[in-house]
Amino acid sequence: MWLKLCGCTNSDDARAIAGSGADAVGFVFAPGPRRVSAEAAQHLARICKNLVRIGVFVDEDIETVNDIRSTCKLDAVQLHGSESPQYCRRLGGTLIKAFRLRDSAELQQMQHYPMVWKFLIDAFVPGRRGGTGKRIGDDLLIRVSNPDNVIVAGGVNKDNLRHILGLIQPFGLDVSSGVEKSPGLKDKVKINQLITTIRE
Repeated sequence: MWLKLCGCTNSDDARAIAGSGADAVGFVFAPGPRRVSAEAAQHLARICKNLVRIGVFVDEDIETVNDIRSTCKLDAVQLHGSESPQYCRRLGGTLIKAFRLRDSAELQQMQHYPMVWKFLIDAFVPGRRGGTGKRIGDDLLIRVSNPDNVIVAGGVNKDNLRHILGLIQPFGLDVSSGVEKSPGLKDKVKINQLITTIRE
């Protein structure tokens, strides 16, 4: 099971993530408690050099995304806003397009994005773009028709992991709040417990 630990904000957490057995690390460049500057992310990305390094953006200018992607040597870009298929084609590279699932209509939108590497599905919370700790409803998870192309996010933690995987067998998981002490500060014990549960 491919695993991304997202919302890395400091060196201690970067070292914990780098040594955890996760496959990828996420740096958030959008407003919120986990936001980091390009300068900070550049340093953190060096610590996590053996992981897939992913930058998270929300409706950002393409030029800005490209500048940060280059500066921080990002391996992939995750788009968590209302970015269009045209935007994705212009941006290029390895892309993850996020969809916040309010109902099954969002699942239908995925067909318009054949250019992306994977889809990330998250819970819909009004006014929030991610990292809310809220789970996707079971009724929506079981409607996902292409789980091999999907990364599940939204309140994933060691306690509900087996339930989620009983409903869907996705390509991967994206975890942020589920391994935190508080927004933006990771908990090494929770990280290790999650990894252990996944690998069992």
